[in-house]
Amino acid sequence: MPKQNILFQREYLTNFARLVSKTEPPILLTNPSWKSEINVVAVDDKYVYTGQLNDMVGIWKRGTWIHVGTISGFENDITDIAFDDKYIYIGNSDYEIDIFQKESWEFVAKMKGDTDFGKRISVDDKFLYVLSQKGVIIYSKENREQVSILEFNLNENTSLDIDDQFVYCGNRDGKIRIWEKNSWKQITEIEAHSWSVSALTHDEEYLYSASWENDIKVWKKNSWENIAIMKKHTSFVSDIVLCDNYIISVSYDMQAIRWEKNTWKLHSIFLKSPDVITSVAIDDEFIYMGTKGERVFILDRNTFSLIDPRKELPLTINTLAIDDKYVYAGGEYDFLKIFNKEFEIVEILNGHEGNVLAAAVDDKYIYTGSDDETIRVYEKGSWKHIKTLMDHRESVTTLTTDGRYLYSGSRDNTVKVWDRETWKCIATLKNHRLWIIALAVDDKYVYSCSTDGVLVITSKETWEPITYFEEDIETFGIDEKYLYLSSEKSIYVLDKESRKTITTLEGYVSNIESIYADEDYLYTGSINGNFVIWKKSTWEPIGIFDGHCCSINAITGDDKFIYTGSSDKTVRRWPRWIATQNEEEMRKFILKLFEESETLTIQDYESYYWASWYSDVLKFIMDSDSELAEEARYHLIGITKKQMDYINEKIGSKWSMYEIQHLMKIIKKLNI
Repeated sequence: MPKQNILFQREYLTNFARLVSKTEPPILLTNPSWKSEINVVAVDDKYVYTGQLNDMVGIWKRGTWIHVGTISGFENDITDIAFDDKYIYIGNSDYEIDIFQKESWEFVAKMKGDTDFGKRISVDDKFLYVLSQKGVIIYSKENREQVSILEFNLNENTSLDIDDQFVYCGNRDGKIRIWEKNSWKQITEIEAHSWSVSALTHDEEYLYSASWENDIKVWKKNSWENIAIMKKHTSFVSDIVLCDNYIISVSYDMQAIRWEKNTWKLHSIFLKSPDVITSVAIDDEFIYMGTKGERVFILDRNTFSLIDPRKELPLTINTLAIDDKYVYAGGEYDFLKIFNKEFEIVEILNGHEGNVLAAAVDDKYIYTGSDDETIRVYEKGSWKHIKTLMDHRESVTTLTTDGRYLYSGSRDNTVKVWDRETWKCIATLKNHRLWIIALAVDDKYVYSCSTDGVLVITSKETWEPITYFEEDIETFGIDEKYLYLSSEKSIYVLDKESRKTITTLEGYVSNIESIYADEDYLYTGSINGNFVIWKKSTWEPIGIFDGHCCSINAITGDDKFIYTGSSDKTVRRWPRWIATQNEEEMRKFILKLFEESETLTIQDYESYYWASWYSDVLKFIMDSDSELAEEARYHLIGITKKQMDYINEKIGSKWSMYEIQHLMKIIKKLNI
């Protein structure tokens, strides 16, 4: 049995990233628990692979930068990664190559050799080329049997490259040996450098070599004449790659340099890294650079500018906060995304060393709480980091503020009160036996809920508890008049002043994860993704939406929209008129759809960015008895009230909007 432990989950694998401060370039990072430098970066048409010095290979989805898997269980450092159409080949310092099936990442085979076996690997259509102490060993890809060995007696071979005609091998003695592929005969030996040849690459005309002499040399193929030397690096050149009309070199001097092909002149130093750059890889869109600082820099191939992969990373949303301009979303990564109200990313706040679990805002500051046990304070507008508060002994799970004080709940079972002027902790509330999951404040009281199932109300004058609710409370919410306590199958609505129960909500209330209330409506999100709107005048649900496919962890709102954040890695924005049933706003929404296209089908709407809530809102319209809804039904999918009644009668239950297109064909044939 292979010893590898393969961890892979395509959609909901918890993703990790540890991001450096904003003064450093944006990066794609490995799991912070690995704590190991990147030895090699490789890329194919779908994935980026990071080979670690801690015996792991991370797999990242190109474009979205989601960490989709890990191959682990190697006994030593990863030395090289190569692939063909079917397999990925991973070399490690145990002098082994492990072969895995692409996409499934299932273990296929293991190859083992002598000293330095697998230090470098190359693949073509027929053969696998493996660098070892003996030379270059060539295997048939079909049966993995040795075909030949390009042998020479030297201590340490350091680099390998192949093209259609030749095999190139660089050595620690500074020489490059070249063999002809058809005959496997050595045709020449170049006295290339006085020290180790660290990297080789080629194009149709030239062979390029990098060395520990801090330079790159260009060799004319067939004559093997040295025609250029490129010098600018001040330390070992660790890797080189060709990019259109340029040669890219990276070095232990922590710089990436672009050289012009044919003139061989320095074009620019386009990246200065805070860490040693160990490797570089390229695809048709991006340039990837691995470093000893546990990070990979990503650059646009056309502009050579750094891109910020965090903008594309979908977050499992743990927390939402909102003000008059922005929406703040935090999740399983260690940064907070800030969006404007059009959902365009404005800023990314980072600095935590763990996932962001909580966020709050007031008139001056943004607060983030993390499982690194700290609270970070940022200035609004400038986004500058102001202060880090460090008094909790476990993860900070929830935050709220009243403008004067900041309140934080933690897995250390406490609630702390922080003075916003001095940033000192002025009170620690020890009213719970287990960790805090929800906090709220009003003018007089602090409300806290814990996994012990108890909600505690604490006086803001004395910081002493005045009331306990021991009803197995799972979460809660407040507004000016009411206190909402969610238990396993009910929501208790209490008058805040008397603290007496005025009603109990049942149905659609099991496994509630989040509660939000405004003047007229109560909004609840459940673990199964249901988003329910309750009318407070009747305490009846008026809208039930399949809002998300996973738990709704946060709900907030402004004067126009309600926002829901979920473990399905989305934040959704719901127009308030779905609660108010304002026909004027509904008409504007429908007309907007008509303007985009009068011929779109329901399936067409599914391809839209907003389709996830378009379809829910359209369902809402379809179920309405208003004349406007009748008009909308007819214009959107060509169905009249009579036809809809026929469908309901024949099916015996509510029809699905996704089935309407098919049902309409039947109805039209019946001339109904």
